[in-house]
Amino acid sequence: MATTLRARRAAACAALLVLALAAWRLDDVGPTWDLAHGEYAYSGALLEWTLGGDAAYLDAGWRARRVPMRAPAPVYEAGVPLAAISVPAALAVGVSVRTLWTEWGFVAPVTAALVPAVLASMLLVGCAVWLAVRRAGLLGGVGVLGAMLACPRLVGHMSFDVRHVPVAALTLLFWLLALEWRGTRPVSGLVVAHAPRLDERSRAVLRIVVLGAVAGLALAWRVSSVSLLVAWPLVAWAQGRRPRVATALGVALVAAAVAWLASPDLWLHPAEAWADRVAWRAARHTLRTSAGAWLVTTTPWVVLSLAVLGALVRSAWRVALVTMLALPLLGSAWLPTWWPPEAALLDALVPVTVFASFGVVALRDAWTRLVASGRASAAVGALVALALLLPGWRSTAATWPYGATTYAGAGLGEAQRRGLPGAADVQAATVWNGLAWLSEHAELGGDVLVLVGDRLAATAAPVRLRRDLDLIGRGGLLPDPPPPLYVVMPLRPGRHQGLAALTRRAGRLVHTVQVQGALLLEIWQVDDEASARDLTKAWRAAVSAPAEIAAKLVDELRAEDPVAAADLDAWLATARDTGARALLGVRALAPASLRPRVDDVLSAALSGEP
Repeated sequence: MATTLRARRAAACAALLVLALAAWRLDDVGPTWDLAHGEYAYSGALLEWTLGGDAAYLDAGWRARRVPMRAPAPVYEAGVPLAAISVPAALAVGVSVRTLWTEWGFVAPVTAALVPAVLASMLLVGCAVWLAVRRAGLLGGVGVLGAMLACPRLVGHMSFDVRHVPVAALTLLFWLLALEWRGTRPVSGLVVAHAPRLDERSRAVLRIVVLGAVAGLALAWRVSSVSLLVAWPLVAWAQGRRPRVATALGVALVAAAVAWLASPDLWLHPAEAWADRVAWRAARHTLRTSAGAWLVTTTPWVVLSLAVLGALVRSAWRVALVTMLALPLLGSAWLPTWWPPEAALLDALVPVTVFASFGVVALRDAWTRLVASGRASAAVGALVALALLLPGWRSTAATWPYGATTYAGAGLGEAQRRGLPGAADVQAATVWNGLAWLSEHAELGGDVLVLVGDRLAATAAPVRLRRDLDLIGRGGLLPDPPPPLYVVMPLRPGRHQGLAALTRRAGRLVHTVQVQGALLLEIWQVDDEASARDLTKAWRAAVSAPAEIAAKLVDELRAEDPVAAADLDAWLATARDTGARALLGVRALAPASLRPRVDDVLSAALSGEP
């Protein structure tokens, strides 16, 4: 077994590697649909409320108040209620943007919003490598890093997902502290070689505080982390230990306190804030797939095979890793709105990659037994085992920065042909680089129309789109400059198919983005002025229809519940969204008796037809 010093050094090197890769290629990553309209939009106001205590920032109309930011800056508009976001994630984004961009001007504003995800990725990779080196040697550390890099989905989310990656990192850190923190030194002994020694009582108290703090942060980030407080005593008991009931209760109490402190939206009216969270998740639509099926179809088969082999190897961590794998899969199956499939997938990939590192070591050991012994043979065996991950590394590089859309086996193209859920650029991540392409290649003075994700494009345009290019919005007068019109089409099944067909008839294709044989983005140039005007009118009619339907539903409700109708009117006035997200907000806030009718309307609106 490797020494703790070797594990620390390997973990630090792995974390620095993540930082170097981020510094090299993070500019390819931009705001995504959910984060731009959620955590990013609330980040500045939540930070102002936390630092200054101005309650107006938590009122329904706070979105009208802009938080100062250094120019040029993206314009984030909230598209979901405060109850729908991860408040600590929004605060982390707010601190990063305020510090790195507004105050220092050190990195670009969009990159500053991605920094919390990068820091969480460094923690996640460092903890995984530390564990693998401690339990399987240096080859185990290289193996877990290689397995992570061979999973394009994991790498893709690690580049931007401030909502779910920190939870995965904090979860692994919690398990490390719960199961590996032994001896007389405090938690710093995991990192610092010469930490001071503590007596037994002080050590027990410190252990409770540290475990509770980590669990509390994870709990504030996502409520599903409450499973940690139940699972870790059971795993410790299964490993032959006897955790004290007082210790488990103390950890739970500290976790609850830290979770409350890390959630400023709960400080003023905790009961109302929790009621809003429950109401929103009760109304939420999730991908119709199981996390287990998604794990099998999106994770490279070599990684899964190595993980199965590694799970067969006897290890002190086998019970804990199986628990870490089972919790998100079962939790997503039972409570998908509280443990969404995309979050469960990331949570499950962590133990899978650790198991895969054990599998790499097992293959090396089998090679030395079957072929030849000695250091040279062991080195060859290690290289052979790691070479199995090479196709995964190539796939990660080839699909960057769209790894979050990838599938294993035949790839995304085959997944789309089979109609698998989520087999598309559901976060409209291609819009960011589509705007960059237009800035480099579009003719002077053209107009830009984004069929799907226009709100995201409006957010990114101030920092990504050339100034002489005009982005067409949902309101105001139709632009009347000479052509051309550039139509940006992120391809999502069932969204605006009629408009897409009209665009293809009127224009010529100038740019595409393909991932694993699937088209994710098309950019068309429409040179005919009449066709450009007709297309713009048709698009505006299509995107405004859901909001009109939402307003009619509110009018129907007004007679039977005027108070609820007033709340819904306030939501529609501040949502700043004329699309189907307005209907999501209506459904979350409407009484249960009206939700079946809203569901029917929502299904029709999401079809995307004009």
